[in-house]
Amino acid sequence: MMKKQGGGAAGRKKNDTINSVYPIVDLVTRCNQKCLFCSNLPDNIPSAPDQIKKLLASGADTLRIGLWEPTLSDKLPDLVRFARKSGFEKVLLRTNGVRLSDLAFTRSLLDAGVTTFHVNFPSHLPALSDRITQSKGSYLRRLKGMENIVKLGGEKTMCILMVITTLNYDTMEEYASFVAEKFPGVLNVLFNMVCILGMVPKRLSLVPRFEKVGPHLAAAARVCDKNDIKYIVDDIPICFMKGFEHASIDRYMMLNQKNIQIDKVKPPVCSGCALGGECAGIRPQYLDLYGAGELRPVLKGRAPAAGKKR
Repeated sequence: MMKKQGGGAAGRKKNDTINSVYPIVDLVTRCNQKCLFCSNLPDNIPSAPDQIKKLLASGADTLRIGLWEPTLSDKLPDLVRFARKSGFEKVLLRTNGVRLSDLAFTRSLLDAGVTTFHVNFPSHLPALSDRITQSKGSYLRRLKGMENIVKLGGEKTMCILMVITTLNYDTMEEYASFVAEKFPGVLNVLFNMVCILGMVPKRLSLVPRFEKVGPHLAAAARVCDKNDIKYIVDDIPICFMKGFEHASIDRYMMLNQKNIQIDKVKPPVCSGCALGGECAGIRPQYLDLYGAGELRPVLKGRAPAAGKKR
């Protein structure tokens, strides 16, 4: 989790990137899927309505909605409308996209002021998607929801998220090809390593090793580059991202936002790495699970390959 430290609106220039660490609120503590990789806990508490005003006062210009599944709340359109009227320039909705298969509902959210939909799309393969989400038939509804977003708001209103697990990491290249064919103008694709939080500590077999993910992630990155698709990578150290280091969200934060704290650690093997000033390290839960033996510090300067800017 990345936390914004200090800051605020005072003295901030119009185009400062401080709010790339977006505040988040939630409306419900339930979901219409049972994703194996879910990092939420049942005791998460929905955000109070006045929290939006507090977040706005902190200097944020972008609001994220959704840790669980916000589209299950009847209050969602009103919350979005309130957030925009309160002064948020952008509202990002995190969703599994299933309810967006209802065209009228999708339109109501766009009319209320949602600017970007972050859609959890665990696999382009129907059977695998339904297995990961433990929700038979959800793939087709999610895909319809994504099509509705594009139909009503355009491709630039949608980001597509793939949570990387042992069940899907070896399909990443084909996944990227599917996105390039089906949604070529998508705002970006996010490749996020599964976090050992929520239900995952009881399902550690879902967590792949970086060294196994690396080649498949690189292949997916090449597909994205070839098709002019922006992509972002989270929770993968950049020593496993040779040639596409520019896609690391941690690297972006560290180079552009000096006042943030990232909850990751660097084991002793990382000392002296030439990329130390650009890499946040790894999550402590991953280190506890697999150790640091697979990490390969870069001993000589390695200039990040040119690529799409975030």
